[in-house]
Amino acid sequence: MICLFAKQGELEPTDIPQPKPGSVLPTLILFMRPLSDEGREELYLLNKKNRYSWLALDEVMLYHLALHPQGRLRAFFSAALPYTNSDPYKSTKSGIVPPEMFFGRTLEHDLIVNPRGKATVYGGRQLGKTALIKEIERQVHDPEAGHIVKWIDVLGAGVGRSLPPEHLFVLIIQELGPLNVAQTDWMKFKPGDHRQVTHLMGEIQAWIERRPDRRMLLLLDETDDFLREDAAKDYPVTRQLKRLMEKTDGAFKCVFVGLHNVLRSTFAPNNPLVHLGAVEIGPLYANGESSSAFELVRGPFAALGYRFDSDALIMRILAVANYYPVLINHFCGKLLARARQSSDTRFPRIITDRMVASVYEGTDLRGEIRYYFNMTLDLDPRYGLIANWLAAEHLSGHITASDGAPIKNMFEGVASWWPAGFRGITQIEFETLANELIGLGVLRNTREGGYTFRNPNVLHLLGSLEEVEDRMLSISNTQEVPSGFDRTTSRNPIKDTVRDPQRSPLTVSQEQELLDETNGIRIVCGPPLNGLSEVFPAIERRQLGAKVVAFKGKTLKDLENEIGNIRSKARQGAHLLVVGEDKDWTLEWVGIAKSQLDSRVSTTSHVKVVFAADGKKLWGFLSSNHLKDLAPTETLVLAPWADAFLKTWLDDIQMPSDRTSREAVLRATDGRHGLLRFLSADLDVSSKLVERCKTFEESMLAKDKARAILDGLGVVTDDAITGLNVLAAFSGEQQPIIVEALRTELPDGPLGEDFLEWARLMHLAYPVGNDSWKVSPFVVALLEKAEEE
Repeated sequence: MICLFAKQGELEPTDIPQPKPGSVLPTLILFMRPLSDEGREELYLLNKKNRYSWLALDEVMLYHLALHPQGRLRAFFSAALPYTNSDPYKSTKSGIVPPEMFFGRTLEHDLIVNPRGKATVYGGRQLGKTALIKEIERQVHDPEAGHIVKWIDVLGAGVGRSLPPEHLFVLIIQELGPLNVAQTDWMKFKPGDHRQVTHLMGEIQAWIERRPDRRMLLLLDETDDFLREDAAKDYPVTRQLKRLMEKTDGAFKCVFVGLHNVLRSTFAPNNPLVHLGAVEIGPLYANGESSSAFELVRGPFAALGYRFDSDALIMRILAVANYYPVLINHFCGKLLARARQSSDTRFPRIITDRMVASVYEGTDLRGEIRYYFNMTLDLDPRYGLIANWLAAEHLSGHITASDGAPIKNMFEGVASWWPAGFRGITQIEFETLANELIGLGVLRNTREGGYTFRNPNVLHLLGSLEEVEDRMLSISNTQEVPSGFDRTTSRNPIKDTVRDPQRSPLTVSQEQELLDETNGIRIVCGPPLNGLSEVFPAIERRQLGAKVVAFKGKTLKDLENEIGNIRSKARQGAHLLVVGEDKDWTLEWVGIAKSQLDSRVSTTSHVKVVFAADGKKLWGFLSSNHLKDLAPTETLVLAPWADAFLKTWLDDIQMPSDRTSREAVLRATDGRHGLLRFLSADLDVSSKLVERCKTFEESMLAKDKARAILDGLGVVTDDAITGLNVLAAFSGEQQPIIVEALRTELPDGPLGEDFLEWARLMHLAYPVGNDSWKVSPFVVALLEKAEEE
């Protein structure tokens, strides 16, 4: 603090002292006289020249503040800051945001702090997860009031990487020890000792129960690796923490924070967090947050004496920054530096269109924005391929921004570029990935139900058509398939342990769709070797709480009576009435069942009629021109195992999971559920996997087995074999040429486009780039052997 006096009149510029070189301390100057206009301008120039933020309080300012009975500190800063060199957008240590620069996230804040609120926080990189939970710690932590809130950097401490998951208890002791909550000495604590862990949990519970108003909130940041490692041991650490949350009725609460993999892990088998819910941290525009983003630009500039020439300039900044808080800060920091180059000292100073444009065009800002944008796409290589494929469609003029791309076209187009990356994923499951990109602020839905970029700047960030196509080639040629838990590809173990090789023929997301709290119908389709006959026994064996009833009638009237019977008797949980593939059901049956269940209302029980369709049933729909009538939202397709889950499965059963080993397994089994079960029956840790796969492949492709395997894949008629041979022969040709060839070879058979859809549903063939198709190499080999027979 500096106090200056003048014997008479106003203080002049020469009265202002020069700062000491290297001085960075916040400084308040008390002028015991009015400061002249020239003096204020000199103070501003002095601050600007030396990059200081000296605040001045003179007699005139004092009279001004006297007119404010409340909020005088805010009024003082509003009047004094414009004469300083303050930079509110200056980057600070990661995750630390000054309180006055924290905007929005009110709903997310409340959900996290609420004892019965969400327990998982997820989102892409640089979206403000750490800033939010640190702000919660700053606001809510009040030990004297009995409210303890502690932020813990789990990854920074090495837990889940260099340290085992149970070391998290050591971090908790280190945080709680100084607060006299736990008396346990972390130096002597053995995290692997169950008795010591139980004692620690008891200490925390005892502290909470001493006063009814006590609360403890542990904000566990960067927990992706921790959850992955804890999951491998069936979540012993997470279960201990969740148990204490339940015992204290939420007075003790842990919140697990991380990237999108944290969200996906909440759907993993046996994860104790699955019912606790998740908070998504996205760009600052959802839930009315766009006004907060607007204030993040306008507010600090206004406090420094600047006004934007129009609100449209602020909206342009937000669009360029894609509403990412970190990018808004980067842009505004550079814009403030540009504005201070002006010699104008009048107030308010004006931010012009030219200034905004020069910042975007004349600095490395675009590179920084693209860098942070790519960090989001790099969360999952499939994100990158989806975004770049959509960009290519836009840049080629195949779609417009208003209409976007239908999910079916997106799925087929993206899978054609990288079949391995999307192997085993159905269209409904692909939609989950597309919706995750909406949450990350990359895409949005159009009114027509398609997908497009959230704003034109996102497309601009991806570059030219040549650049996006090169990027797609790079992803498809060099990227490994995503690893880790993904509910769209992962499959639950039939038994209680992942070490047992048996898995459900349904993916986790398909199981959830069958058992969700809705009434309706589903069609589960797939050939025998994709596990159709095992679907419902697997649900019963896993004891998922669903009552599975097999339809034993023969007619539509029998089905209507059975549905009415179940509707009247269902009291609790999920009820599945299964109409098997051996029943002579039609799509009329499906429509009647749907109409019966659409009107059902219950909050405690839910009924679904599930129709099973094998290869023969689907070929019948194809021959009668009804295949196209299957609604994608009501159809669950049993797909081959995805490469990503195959890696997880091989790790679980302690077999080699490198790319060479996985390729050998896929050559031998085509990823088919039934063939993988046969292969795994005689595998053990001493098996030489690649050699075993080669022997198994030779056995499956033997002449006397080829036709039986084709039947198991749903190829049940001579016309089906003829059509697949045509498709294989014309592999690489344009679809119109393939369709014409199919019509020539099958003049009395199904329409060419319908045949292609059947082959895709059965996972016998798939679209590839340039509007062409390719038959699975495994199927091609079987067809060749069948011809030799």
